[in-house]
Amino acid sequence: MALVIGIRYLLGRAVATDVADYQRAEWPPHPARVYMALVAAHAEAPPETESHRQAELEALRWLEELDPPEVAASESDPRGIVTHYVPPNDFESKRQQDALQLIPQFRTNRQPRTFPSVRPREECVYLIWPHAAANGHADALQRLCRRVTRIGHSSSLVQLWLADESPSALPRWIPSNGNSQRRLRICSPGLFDQLAADFDAGIRPSIGTWQGYQRADADGRPLPGTIWQDELLVLAIRPIESHHRWLTLPATLAIARRFREALISNADRAGLLPLPEWISGHQPGGQPTEQPHLAIFPLAFVGREHADGHLLGLGLAIPTQTAVDQRRTLLKLVRQTRELKLGRLGRWHLAELTWEAPPWNLQSAAWTGGDSGARCWGSVTPIVFDRHPKARNRAAAEPQAAASVAQACERIGLPRPATVEILSVSPHLGTPASHEFPRLARKDGAQRQHRHVRLRFDQPVRGPVAIGAGRYRGYGFCRPLREKESQ
Repeated sequence: MALVIGIRYLLGRAVATDVADYQRAEWPPHPARVYMALVAAHAEAPPETESHRQAELEALRWLEELDPPEVAASESDPRGIVTHYVPPNDFESKRQQDALQLIPQFRTNRQPRTFPSVRPREECVYLIWPHAAANGHADALQRLCRRVTRIGHSSSLVQLWLADESPSALPRWIPSNGNSQRRLRICSPGLFDQLAADFDAGIRPSIGTWQGYQRADADGRPLPGTIWQDELLVLAIRPIESHHRWLTLPATLAIARRFREALISNADRAGLLPLPEWISGHQPGGQPTEQPHLAIFPLAFVGREHADGHLLGLGLAIPTQTAVDQRRTLLKLVRQTRELKLGRLGRWHLAELTWEAPPWNLQSAAWTGGDSGARCWGSVTPIVFDRHPKARNRAAAEPQAAASVAQACERIGLPRPATVEILSVSPHLGTPASHEFPRLARKDGAQRQHRHVRLRFDQPVRGPVAIGAGRYRGYGFCRPLREKESQ
């Protein structure tokens, strides 16, 4: 019998800051955060008897030794981020006339704080250890669960309990040592002692053990993903000084090139050069890197009635194996890159997405398929062939182009698609035809061929999906297709 801990979010929201990005909420809850809540319950509200206290201590030490759990959690919708000005708790009055400042409501030195949160689509989350049974620790764990009142911020109220099983309908995340889609903090042997030492020293607890996770289908098999993390870093774009109301998809190459140049320029000013390969895309000697690196994608108004293909923002895709401190370096540079100068297209402002209800085309799930993925995908920017078809006539060239596209899918970690259709126009409404996009140039000056495609896989896959020679510069970017569009 598996060990299952159930978590119910009583107010319909989860308030916990992602330690890798302070402007984003953590979801699903990391197993280590749940463990810290259990430890806090043990320390803050000790049981009445010494035997119970000792049993809880043994249960916590046993729990930290287990393998990382599976996590069953629904998708969630981000809430808008609002800056609050909060009085610090450690204020000390230095002058008699400042005595009134000891009362929080009268303090004038308030500090800005944000509390990112999400609305889970299902109120319950489950941590599952499929090969562990509570046995003699069940009573102690149940007592600890009953005393937990929050996970994350004090406003993130929860109910915890030992469950018999988790609902099979919930999306499930399983630990993965290979290509992972998310990275969660987990327990490790000695964590209880580390948390106690941090508390005694008066410092904020830190957990350095991370585990990659992949979304699993109903049979428990990992859902295929790509070389990038499934959560895009989204930036909204609007004009500062331009003759244009908006940018369009054919400007993708110019925008991606200028954005990367702006990152490097800001890194130079901040003394962060040379940039790591996963950001710059180049080795220290200047040669192109062979490792996955940062990709820049256009997020446009497409796929709906009246869509016209104008750009709403940019999506930055981060390689799956990027460490937390590396992600923070990128975020620091991105937050310094607030303006793009695009020559005749004018000056444009970039801003992180903090809206309460952002447009669907500015949400990661619209482009990555969400937790459930998608079987059918269509290109929004044309795919640049890694190898040009050698056949002269179209009937013979298209199978060669389809084979090249199938290999390109495998190159980014996806399975080989069941079918590949080569198209002149995108299956998404509002997307320009392939011939309207500028072509990439080879080193010898020759122009590369590119076309739109429709892909169908035998099983759902997760994005972001970008294939072909221009995948790091916004070309070959695909979006899930609804069933009626995939015909």
